[in-house]
Amino acid sequence: MARSPIIPWREIPSNIFAGFVVSLIALPLSLGLALASGVPPMAGVISAVVGGVVVALAGGSYVTITGPGNGLAVATLAAVTTLGAGDMYQGYILTLGAIVVSGGLMLALGALRLGSISDFFPSAAVQGMLAAIGLMIMAKQLHIMLGEMNPVHEGSAFLLAEVPETVEELSNIRERIYPAVIGLGSLLLMAFYKRIPFK
Repeated sequence: MARSPIIPWREIPSNIFAGFVVSLIALPLSLGLALASGVPPMAGVISAVVGGVVVALAGGSYVTITGPGNGLAVATLAAVTTLGAGDMYQGYILTLGAIVVSGGLMLALGALRLGSISDFFPSAAVQGMLAAIGLMIMAKQLHIMLGEMNPVHEGSAFLLAEVPETVEELSNIRERIYPAVIGLGSLLLMAFYKRIPFK
C-alpha cells in the first residue's frame, strides 16, 4: 500500500512568505516580458501562475523559480510578428499553437534522455541573446515608465533614441509625472537596496 506524502506543516508559513516575495518579483517581470513579446499582458500573468502551480505540484526544488522565460521574449515576438503577417492577434493565436507543439517536443526529448544536446550551444551565444533581450525590454519599458504608452517607433534602437523626446513631454503633460516618479523611485530603490540598514 502506497504511503501518503508527509506534509511539512511547520514549513507552510515560511513557504507562504517566500511565495509572496517571489510574486512581488514575478508579477512585474511577467507583465514586462509579455509586453516585450508582443502578447497580451494577462498572458504573462497566466504563464507565471501556471508555471508556479505545475512545478509546485510536480515537486520542484528549493532553488527553482518558474514562470515566463526572458530568454524567449525575442523568439516569441518574432513568432507573433511572422506568423501573423501583420495581424498581431492572429500571430498570437498561431504562436500559442507552436508553443504547444514545442512543449510536446521537449517532453519527448526529455523522455529520450537527450538533454545533453544543449551542450552543443556555446554559452556566449546564449549570453548575447539575453543581453539583447534586456535592451529590448528596457527600450520598451522606459517609455511606459514615463507615461508614453504608444511611442512612435517600434524597433529597440529607435525606441532608445526616442527617450529624450518622451522626457521632454513630461513638462507638458502633467499626468505623466506620476508614473515617472514611481518608476524612478523604484529604480533608485533597486540601486540602493543593499545599503538600506534594515533586514
